[in-house]
Amino acid sequence: MNTPAISIKFLTAVGLLFLVGIFSIYFPAFQNDFLDWDDDIFVKNNLDIQALNPQNIRAMFTSNKNNVYIPLTYLSWALEILFFGLKPFVFIFNNVLLHFLNTFLVFLILNRLTRNRFLALTAGILFGLHPIHVESVVWITERKDVLYAFFYLLSLYYFHRYLDRPIKKPGNFLLHPSYMVSLFCFVLALFSKGQAVTLAPVLVLIMWYERKRVFSRQNMWEAGPFFILAAGFGILTLVIMGILDRSTVELYPVPVLIKFLYGSYSLAHYVIRTVIPFNLVPVYPEFYQGIPGVFWLYTLSVPLYVLAMFICRKSRIVLLGLLFFLLNILPLLEITSTGNVIAADRFSYVPGMGIILVITVFFHQLLKRVPRGKFVVLPVLLAYMVFLGIYTGVYTTKWKDTETLFLHSLDYYPDSPVALNKMAAMRLMNQDILGAYQFSNAALKVFPGYEEAYINRSITRTKLGDMNGALKDCKIAIKINPRSADAHNNIANILAMGKQYDLAGDHLQTAMDLDPKNYEPHASLGNILAGKGDFTGAIASFDRAIQLNPGDPRLYNSRGSVWMRSGENQKAMCDYNRALELDPDLNMARFNRALIRTKQDESGKALEDLLYLKQHAKNLPSGFNVFLADVEKKVSRSKPIPAK
Repeated sequence: MNTPAISIKFLTAVGLLFLVGIFSIYFPAFQNDFLDWDDDIFVKNNLDIQALNPQNIRAMFTSNKNNVYIPLTYLSWALEILFFGLKPFVFIFNNVLLHFLNTFLVFLILNRLTRNRFLALTAGILFGLHPIHVESVVWITERKDVLYAFFYLLSLYYFHRYLDRPIKKPGNFLLHPSYMVSLFCFVLALFSKGQAVTLAPVLVLIMWYERKRVFSRQNMWEAGPFFILAAGFGILTLVIMGILDRSTVELYPVPVLIKFLYGSYSLAHYVIRTVIPFNLVPVYPEFYQGIPGVFWLYTLSVPLYVLAMFICRKSRIVLLGLLFFLLNILPLLEITSTGNVIAADRFSYVPGMGIILVITVFFHQLLKRVPRGKFVVLPVLLAYMVFLGIYTGVYTTKWKDTETLFLHSLDYYPDSPVALNKMAAMRLMNQDILGAYQFSNAALKVFPGYEEAYINRSITRTKLGDMNGALKDCKIAIKINPRSADAHNNIANILAMGKQYDLAGDHLQTAMDLDPKNYEPHASLGNILAGKGDFTGAIASFDRAIQLNPGDPRLYNSRGSVWMRSGENQKAMCDYNRALELDPDLNMARFNRALIRTKQDESGKALEDLLYLKQHAKNLPSGFNVFLADVEKKVSRSKPIPAK
């Protein structure tokens, strides 16, 4: 088996084509911001990546966050923060760069497998342009997808290079340079994302394709180390994640038959949307109010897929694509997975390469069989590519920020409880309490067992003065999930408003015990202690909250308020400045800074803050107009009032 060589000029031309094409369609994404959807957990507020030191590196490789083990992905983020700071542009740019490299590797691998440049180039273009990959590329959290894919594809490429000149003597193949590189890249892929374990059976598939046999002593020897590494990594992951930790147990067990139904739906979802992408959103609907009868038709997708493989059994390249997709997607289908996500576009990043190969072969066969095919088929193929590119360019803009993303999701699926609840959270952040209440109610109407929606509604009810309703929502949340630290934290806040500090303290301690890394109970304790006049204890609590969540501007504003009440104006000013660095639109921090500036005889600067608020803030703090008038009088005595 020998793969035809490719000239450097041709490779350079292909690389430039991919580079220009991919960076052009993903250019709008460079304006995107962090999302309040895992980006805050994995990147913004992740203490383990804020500084690159031995302690943090050890934490990356020996602990899990949000029940995933991705140490190499954490390391990549830590390096970016070290050199560039916490800038979303840098993270997204490097995601796009990795996607470009992955696209080039898809071309190289398929060129080796098919020995056909047209097939390889077409598949590479389709892979690079496809909008189903937008989620993996522009969502900062999904660095793990594009990073593991890079090492996965690199490992696959070098393994195929090894197959060109294998060492048949048992044991000696381990010393082959290409084999060693392939094995090393596989380890890197595993530490980027556990989904890479599927490479081991895929290599057996590649050996079947090239050698026309599976069960041979040579195949088993060569694939064995990959299976051993995959098994070892699986055990390591289970140990680090804590398989006995009750928090990892599925809260809503799903019957086997329903799992099969969901898995069948997922299979159809990925195949159909890879062939014809439509209605792509971050969260697809789940059927909390019962499964429509027509939905059971999706169970036909499994036998139909098997039938497709049987029909195409004589076309080894098509069968290779179908089996590649199946081997990679199978662990992610609800039939076999331990998660509770029915379908997510990010899961198809590597598996979709198989379906794209089948699409490419389809167009290639049409070119050969349709009379004057290049005048008919090529325009259709080009139109398909243009469609994919335009869709991708437009879809990247929907990931601009959290609110834009989930409003887009609700445009297509207005009954999505996750999207509705996310909008409730965003409305709370923007102080639109009635809007948050309406979105929470809508989410609970669709899914009455939604713990997070009850917690959000309890917060809105508290702000609306309905304390009994807020307590009721928290108790329902605890009944749904007895380990809900957020529900106990909310109860503590409600009790503290009623001056029941001892009971509030008990609930805060419960919240801290349930989730030691949760900053909110410490922030709540800080507010309670400040209300009691214990400024020293309040500062200590806010210090701990900030240590756990250094990227939250509200914490700096709250600590600044305690410093101001205790007479430490300079320290308060530092906290308000830091809060506004993190979020220039945090109105209370700007208002509080104006208060400090008037005390420091900086009325001119205080007036600048107040005029900024008057121009930009939707909801002005109470007493704003009186305070503004007083500051304007002070400034008018010393110098002309700045133009508004």
